[in-house]
Order: sequence, then C-alpha cells, then structure tokens
Amino acid sequence: MVVFPHSIRPFIVGRPNSIAAVEAALASDRRVFLSLQQDPQAEEPSSAGLHRMGVLAQVVQSLSLPSGHLKVLVEGLSRGFAKDFLLDEEIPHASVETVPDPSPVEVETEALAFEVSRSFDEFVRKQQGFYGSVSASSLNPEDPGRFCDQVASYLSIQTALKQKILETVPMLDRLKLVKRLLGSEIEQAHLDQRLNKEVEKQIEKTQKEYYLNEKMKLIKKELGREDSTNEIEDLRERIEKAGMTELAKEKAISELKRLEIMPPVSAEATVSRSYIDWLLALPWSKASKDNTDIHRARKILDEDHHGLEKVKERILEFLSVRQLAKEHKGSILCFVGPPGVGKTSVARSIARSMGREFVRLSLGGVHEEAEIKGHRRTYIGAFPGQIIQLMKRAG
Repeated sequence: MVVFPHSIRPFIVGRPNSIAAVEAALASDRRVFLSLQQDPQAEEPSSAGLHRMGVLAQVVQSLSLPSGHLKVLVEGLSRGFAKDFLLDEEIPHASVETVPDPSPVEVETEALAFEVSRSFDEFVRKQQGFYGSVSASSLNPEDPGRFCDQVASYLSIQTALKQKILETVPMLDRLKLVKRLLGSEIEQAHLDQRLNKEVEKQIEKTQKEYYLNEKMKLIKKELGREDSTNEIEDLRERIEKAGMTELAKEKAISELKRLEIMPPVSAEATVSRSYIDWLLALPWSKASKDNTDIHRARKILDEDHHGLEKVKERILEFLSVRQLAKEHKGSILCFVGPPGVGKTSVARSIARSMGREFVRLSLGGVHEEAEIKGHRRTYIGAFPGQIIQLMKRAG
C-alpha cells in the first residue's frame, strides 16, 4: 500500500520492529516515514529492498489488537527521500529529506489540473456512489500538488503505479501521469457498465423465459397436454445429438418451436412433426469407412460375376486410384448396357467390397421431378423425394 501526502489511510502494523517504530513515534512527535518495499513477499526486507522515495506521515490514531498487532490511522504530510535506513537497531530509523512540491505554479499546470478535475468528476460518477459525495471541488484543485496526490489516492491501480506517481516530483509530469491513469480507469468503468447491462438483460431474458415456460406448463397441464411437453423435450435432445449442420439445426429448432405452440391435433402440427422426424432420420454424422483392399474386391467380384473381365479391371483401376489418392472429388463410374446384363449387380458388388450400404434409385416410369427431389410441405400427403428416402434407408 502507498500512502500519498494529504491523504488519510488506515493499515495494520504486524512486524515487531515496525511496531517498535510506531510506539517510539507515539511517544515523541508521532511522525513516521512510510516506504514501500520492492518485494511484497519479503518478510524482513533490507535497506536495499525499500524504495527511497516515501511519505512523511503523522499517526492520528492507534489501536492495539488482541493479536498483538497495531491498527493505525496515518495522515500523509509530504514526500520524503530516505538518505539512509538504519534497520539493524532495536527501533528502525531513517535519515529523511523532505521533498516539497515545485513552485510557482505555471499556467500550463493550472490548465492540466483543470482537465484532471473534470476527469476525476467523471470517474467518480462512473463509480455510482462508491466514493460517496467526493468531488474535484472538495479536494481543493487550486493547489495542483495536493489535488493530484489526493486524486491518485482514489485510483484503484497497481501499487507499482502508485509508487511511480509518488516518485514523480515535477508537477506537470505528475499531472499528465494521473490524467492518463484516470482515462484508463474511466474506460474500464465504461466497459464494466456495458458488460453489467448486458448481463442484466440476459438475466432478465432468462427469468422471463423461465416464467413463461412454467406458465405454459401449467396451461398445458390444465388442458391435458403434459405428454406433448415431454415429447418436445425429447425431440429437442435428439436434435442436439443428431450432428446436423448449423443451417439444418437452426431450421429444426425453428420448426420445433412452431410445433410446441400448436395444438397436437392440428394439421400443421402433423406436417411439422413429420418434417422434424425426417430431419432426425437422416444420417448427418454417420459415415462408413471405405475398404479399398484390391485383393478382397477382386475376390468379391469373381464370386458374384463370371467373366466381365474388362469391367472388373476398370473397377479395380478405379479402386486403386482411390487407394493412392487420399483426396478425391466427384469421381463416378457409369455402366451402360441393355437391361439384364448385370449393371446393378456389379454396383452392389462394389458396395459390398468397399463396406458401404447399397441403395438403388430407379428412374424408370418417373414422370415429374417432384418424385426425385420431393414435394412442398404445404401439399397434403407430401413426402421427401427418392434421394432423401434412400439416404434414410442407407442409414
């Protein structure tokens, strides 16, 4: 902790030599020299481990605690520079030279002090009453040195920065440093307020949703629709676990919300439920692992078909390329021939050799494209197209 001149601060004194120094001061002129140690973890700092620039202070009050420690209230008087520390004696002493504030006050210093006072008033407003009724006018801004030190004592900054302010004797440099740190504190307060508002909005939204959900449960209970609530939750859980793409998941959740507010017996509820069931039935995150073993493929092809050597060789070439080229896009095999020559059975053998599911889409007798890509959901009895149906069957 750093105590600034013209500020009053309480703290606990616990080290035996520090207690002895305070008691000696109480027995004489009640004055002590407060110096920040460079290593906060050091239990017994040496003279080299103490900052030379500190504060001459007067002990205003002291109270002995049951633990043997002293609780003291001190008032900073002025800066002091320690020429020498005498820590080895029973009562620690220091040879201190007073460091007064520079004078006279320049015009630029007064202008900067005015800017600091405006920033400090804004800083206090952002703290929303944390510092009570304190303001720049109550800290005597006519005395820039005193005012600057008092403002610094209110800043919630690192101890090292406070020590830097204490060591900055030139008035203009000290005011610039305090103004910069005040700006950082104001920006932090802006950010904290914005985040707090967002958190409050989120909490209000969550509480509102909870209230409405509980009310909806009671209404459904009165209407005898409790089972539908459990069904909706089950569908929501299945959607989360289905592994859909973001677009498909967003559409499924949207449709589920519509379904939740619909009467179960309505035609629209049947359409929405059917749509969600089809989305959940598709193998979004399932994929078979290709088996590109050429010898196994040759064996299966020979088992299923006699002859067709050129066709088999072309199929084995195709599988060999897939085995060597790990990344392959858009490559297909096209079999051409009259009915009954084995096109479908060869394709089934390829699927069996690679460990894939086989589905057959026959376009014979198809007269309209809707049978392939599906009808609009608004049509009565609408179903997905053949491609989607076969994807579901492949699983």
